[in-house]
This record gives sequence, C-alpha cells and structure tokens, in this order.
Amino acid sequence: MTDVTPAYGTHALGPWRRRFLRMAQAMPPSWLGRRGALVARRLALLGWQGPIDGEAEGHRLRVHLHDNVSERKFLFMPQF
Repeated sequence: MTDVTPAYGTHALGPWRRRFLRMAQAMPPSWLGRRGALVARRLALLGWQGPIDGEAEGHRLRVHLHDNVSERKFLFMPQF
C-alpha cells in the first residue's frame, strides 16, 4: 500500500506567520492575553488556506483549520 499523505512540514507556516503563532502561544493566561492571542491568530491565518503543520505543548500537529475548531484553539492557544 502506498502512503499518499504529505510529510510533516509540507504545510508549515512561513516566517512571519510562525512569529504570530509563537506570539499567540506565549500570551499569559489572562483576559488580555486571550484577546492578544486571538488577534495574533487572526493575523497568522490571514488569507491562509488548507492545513497547518505546527507544534504545541511538545506535540507535532497537522491542523485542519476549517474542519476542527478544537485543534485550531490548541495550536494557537494551548495555555487556555
């Protein structure tokens, strides 16, 4: 059987989007931190289509943004 799944990293974010991802993940677990994380997530995903390969809490993930809200929240805001 042939595996047709692209390798991890194929859908990685570019440098400026990755910076916003790290910024969202680093926000403090407070009301203001949550608002900041939401803004950073929105900027990171501006115009993005398809899945994202990323890392959160030591787990490598392929997140399908439009299909699974829980995965999107875990990738961008694991502190909440």
